Amino acid sequence: HRTLDDALEWSWKLLEPREREALQHCAVFRGGFTVDAAEAVIDLSAHRDAPETLDVIQALRDKSMLHGRETHYFPGEVRLALYSPIREFVEGQLDASGQRRAVEERHAEYFVGEGRGWSTSLAESGGATLRRYILVERDNLLAVAERVLREGPVTVERAEPALKALLVLSQVLLIHGPLRTYSRIIEPVLEATAASGADPSLRG
Repeated sequence: HRTLDDALEWSWKLLEPREREALQHCAVFRGGFTVDAAEAVIDLSAHRDAPETLDVIQALRDKSMLHGRETHYFPGEVRLALYSPIREFVEGQLDASGQRRAVEERHAEYFVGEGRGWSTSLAESGGATLRRYILVERDNLLAVAERVLREGPVTVERAEPALKALLVLSQVLLIHGPLRTYSRIIEPVLEATAASGADPSLRG
């Protein structure tokens, strides 16, 4: 572990400041992410003359800090991800930066927005493709919901995205499973958000 930590620290110091910040922001993703998601969540506005987010992502891939992988739901489409040791390392860097909450809010806004769009279209027209989109982003949506379980008291700004994420997930988990995943989280989230002032219709 010591050797791995030293190697990660050395690699981290070799990155450009904007690359470090982008990699920190990637720590909030779960189960991989798309370039569109990265562009919505990563904020490099603090860096003067920073290149496009896509260019920074490519630089991190070139340096093996990010890798691409396919999902069986959409063969041929590549999603980005962090190796587990790198994720654990940059999680600590994100915490130390004081930016975690802001990054998580952008993450929640993006995935809840996308998920609700898919859910609406699913209700109107149906389609296996839309269900697959939700299934692919299941871990990111679960991450939005689970954040209310690690803090207290939960604010309405934190509670409503969590409840909306559960509603999106219900479109697929109650049909395709695993049902245990949904049943494990729904009661704790409802309990955690009970005094948040969230829209009662969401809780209903």
